[in-house]
Amino acid sequence: MIKHPLLLCALLSVTLQVAALTPTPEQIEQFKRLSPDEQKKLAESLGVTIPAGAVTGQKAKASIPAPEVVAPREADLSGESAYSKASNDTFENNVDEEVAIDGLGRVQRTPKNKEDRPQKSQASILKKEQDASLQSEQDESFTDSYESGIGKNKKKKVLQQFGYGLFAGSPSTFAPATHIPVPVDYVVGPADTLIVSLYGKENSTNEITVDRDGMLDFPSFGPVSASGLKFDELKNKIQQLVAEKMIGVQVSVSMGALRSIQVFVLGEAYKPGAYTVSSLSTMTNALFVTGGVTKVGSLRSIQLKRKGELVSTLDLYDLLLKGDTSQDVRVQPGDVLFIPPIGETVGVSGEVRRPAIYELKTEETADELITLAGGFLPTAYPKASRIDRINEKGDRTFVDANLAERKGRDTLLRNGDVLQVYSVLDKVEDAVLVTGHVNRTGGFSWKPGLRVSDVIPSVADLQPNPDLNFALIQREVGAKRLVQVLRVDLASALSGKKGAADLGLKPRDELIVLGLDENRAETLKKIVATIKSQAAIGEYAKVVRVKGNVRFPGKYPLVENMTVRDLIALAAGLKPETDLNYAVLAYRKGASGAVDIQNIRLGLGGDLNRALKADDELVIFHQNKERHTLLKEVMSQLTRQTTKQIDQKIVRISGRVRFPGVYPAMNQLKVSDLIKMAGGLKDDAFSLEAEVTRPKVVYSQAKKEEEYIVDHFPVNLAGLDQADVVLRPRDELVVKRIPHWKTETKVEIKGEVLFPGVYPVRNGEKLSEVVKRAGGLTQFADVKAAVFLRKSLAEREEEMLKTFRARLKTDVARLEAKSAAISGADQVAKAQAAGAGLLEKMDTVKSSGRLVISLDDILKHHQSVEDIVLKNGDQLVVPAVQQEISILGEVNHPTSYMYAKKHSGFDYVKMGGGITRLGDKKRSYILRRDGSVAPLAKRFLFFKYSARIEPGDTIIVPVDADIISPLTYWTSISQVLFQLATTAAALKTVGGI
Repeated sequence: MIKHPLLLCALLSVTLQVAALTPTPEQIEQFKRLSPDEQKKLAESLGVTIPAGAVTGQKAKASIPAPEVVAPREADLSGESAYSKASNDTFENNVDEEVAIDGLGRVQRTPKNKEDRPQKSQASILKKEQDASLQSEQDESFTDSYESGIGKNKKKKVLQQFGYGLFAGSPSTFAPATHIPVPVDYVVGPADTLIVSLYGKENSTNEITVDRDGMLDFPSFGPVSASGLKFDELKNKIQQLVAEKMIGVQVSVSMGALRSIQVFVLGEAYKPGAYTVSSLSTMTNALFVTGGVTKVGSLRSIQLKRKGELVSTLDLYDLLLKGDTSQDVRVQPGDVLFIPPIGETVGVSGEVRRPAIYELKTEETADELITLAGGFLPTAYPKASRIDRINEKGDRTFVDANLAERKGRDTLLRNGDVLQVYSVLDKVEDAVLVTGHVNRTGGFSWKPGLRVSDVIPSVADLQPNPDLNFALIQREVGAKRLVQVLRVDLASALSGKKGAADLGLKPRDELIVLGLDENRAETLKKIVATIKSQAAIGEYAKVVRVKGNVRFPGKYPLVENMTVRDLIALAAGLKPETDLNYAVLAYRKGASGAVDIQNIRLGLGGDLNRALKADDELVIFHQNKERHTLLKEVMSQLTRQTTKQIDQKIVRISGRVRFPGVYPAMNQLKVSDLIKMAGGLKDDAFSLEAEVTRPKVVYSQAKKEEEYIVDHFPVNLAGLDQADVVLRPRDELVVKRIPHWKTETKVEIKGEVLFPGVYPVRNGEKLSEVVKRAGGLTQFADVKAAVFLRKSLAEREEEMLKTFRARLKTDVARLEAKSAAISGADQVAKAQAAGAGLLEKMDTVKSSGRLVISLDDILKHHQSVEDIVLKNGDQLVVPAVQQEISILGEVNHPTSYMYAKKHSGFDYVKMGGGITRLGDKKRSYILRRDGSVAPLAKRFLFFKYSARIEPGDTIIVPVDADIISPLTYWTSISQVLFQLATTAAALKTVGGI
């Protein structure tokens, strides 16, 4: 690092010449403490290159001008010197980081943003700097050697330096009061104002200010010397002069406005410099005006010097810890407050009232340090205290200190020591705890013979809805205090019989009472974690798991002599609709710890008394929910442990069972067991026979190699009671469907039939047969207008409409662009309007799924080819006889008219006002009431005549396709829309669909 002070000053002088300012002594001192790398980095940030020889300590000649101290203006009452303000502002604006030295001599560097630079207001500067000072107290790098809880497994807590938070508030908070009576020993000086009231022979009140020469210009008898006099002395002098020179007049003297004085705060002050303060200010008032003491400054030896001599030494610990202000003397003009560097420091952490880092003065022993820290907390265990110390070799070491004894309390402290005071253990001795679902949780004093009924005398001591069948005792066993969990039958224990159920308690037992509506898996999570942490190497933790259709699935401690019944009870019982015939227990088998599976029956006479072991897992299924999610983890374990010697213990079942899929293959698994695992057979299952597919690997003598082959063989499902088939791993059972099985097929007949309604039909039943079952047609039925609807056709129509809609949108958009590009394109505009109208109609129309039939022919020839084989969801709508003719499309007045035999199709078009200019007369057609389509105009030789018109028919005049080419395609869309619309109208006449 740079050692030569002249070279250092030259470097800083050159650095700061850009701003035409010189560095402060504090800045020079900070720079000297930096390491070579840090000096280089700072110089680079300032745009200065350090000479190579400077770092090695080579001498260099340089001069630095002495800083010019500018006296503060009298109007500036904030107390900051002009020199301090100017130099510090300039320095801060020319670097990108703040540099400070901590209490251990280490360098702290904090990046600065331009946005954080101080403003011109002195109050804002001081406030920001104090906020930064408070923040630096929380900087872990400042006190990284003072840590509580030293050790690998303990969380470190950084200690803070004691006392420096005193300066974190606003300085004005500690400004001296100016309206209090002036002390009698107050020394009057220039600029002080006296209020002199004369009364008696003459009455007057005068405010007299002491001039620069220390004289009072008294109006009645001339100048009076006040320089160097105390207020009490000056008061007596004035009273004596008045009594001598003004017969019959009395005088009252008091202080008015007081003068401001200038003091110097130097050393390790936060903002050293010259400050203007009130003449009543004390040492602490002056300190607060400057922003306080830096972390490297001493709080215990603040010196007040007057004319080079030491007047008083202030120990702020006396003020903070004892409230003693006897050394907080009043400052006088020209006084110097000097803050020396911090002395030796030690830390104390743990179970004391005020853990912190303390500066030592006269304190030397651990006992005196504990006194500074406010004494021990009630939870302290002084016998186990120790000191973290850095020895003479520079190594970190520990020194035991039994603070419960005089020898330990007299242990001498060294600079940098950290005294750690540990707490008493959280464990309670010679007591039992009662927790959980009780009215009053807490501890009970243990005594020999103490039982469960002694700590819970009756059910009245429990909260509402307790679980009386299952409570737990957490007990520590052996020297290692391993946790053991016991079951308590609380109902029997509280019966008053003092039997075996009323278990005896031991010291440190914890009785846990559970609630029926309480998620006990969450309640016992901490115990489960403790049991898992204490498991020995090579052993499984004494924890069991239950998942599936229980009230509170999760992990539970393995209770002594625990069974499947106990685990279900601990999980608060089964939920409704549990599959009692099949549950799965996954357990560890043998020394290898491989997972094996056992089928558990939960009903009466089942396997509820099966004993459980560590790491067992019970899976319970719902009758009507799939099972593969619950079995996923078990199946994964079985798959992972598969080897050449160990078969993959899984089987498959497919076909007509409730939950087909992959299941674990337990030992001696039978076909009947696998069917139960899959939830049983469906109603359409073929219960006489199933098929087993069995893969296997055989050795071929001919090929001299292993081959993978698959065998198939039938299983007699009806005879499983006598000869059940044992399955092997990898087998697959296929359950077939009953031949020709179909779900119930229903059709609906509406309208003019004798018995309309929904009819179930058999396979292959035809329409004529169902109409006959419905009583046949009524006398009002219009057999030619019958509408037959089918779901599959409606779905196809919907897809067709989607295709038409997409293509039509594209055509309309293309026409719109073409119409915009060609001025006067009337035909294009007309086509665009027609396309938009079609789009609007397509957005409202719905597919019907109509199949055009001739019901008259079907009923007359009911076994003909035209007779329809019915499907599920088919509908037949037979409307009543209609008497109107409808006209739609491009006519001037689309409407309906009563049928008259004398009118032709052309007549009805004329009755509708004739065809519009967009209409296409040549392509007009008739949509007959049975759904068929026929052209309106027919020709014979040179003659044109109208096709036959019948009641219920609809005449449709489409848009002229010759207007523009896309309309040729649009005509077919229009025809579909009209057909759907007329079908919907026909259905509405029968009540709507």
